[in-house]
Amino acid sequence: MKIICTHCHTGYQVDVSEVKPEGIEFKCAKCNQFFLITPKDIDRDNTGVLKNMNTEQPRYSEDNNLNTLLSSVVGDLKNYGDRLNNQLSKLSDIGIALSGVTDLTLLLEMIVDQAREFTNADAGTLYLKEENKLAFKIV
Repeated sequence: MKIICTHCHTGYQVDVSEVKPEGIEFKCAKCNQFFLITPKDIDRDNTGVLKNMNTEQPRYSEDNNLNTLLSSVVGDLKNYGDRLNNQLSKLSDIGIALSGVTDLTLLLEMIVDQAREFTNADAGTLYLKEENKLAFKIV
């Protein structure tokens, strides 16, 4: 399927077989901006293109340059809000899952995994303070 960056309109060919209800977050390689694809954003036509943006831009100003800039800012703010809502939803799910965990090691692993996911980190390490020293716990 083809998706289009909502910021710079760069198209990407990706294999998206199923989009979860919370959506999929993509990072554009060209502009380095994140954009969220949700099931409601997807409109499949006969060409197989995923349309994740409106083709008609709202008018904020009569000046075309200003309108383009404002449209970009509004789009960025909407995407930022969508990402925050997605993260809040995940945090809520994590809180519910954590309340049922009694194994400390498993709990710490879950915390590190989610912290890595939220920060887009490749790895994470957790140290706990034991007396006056830091003790390595989780990679």
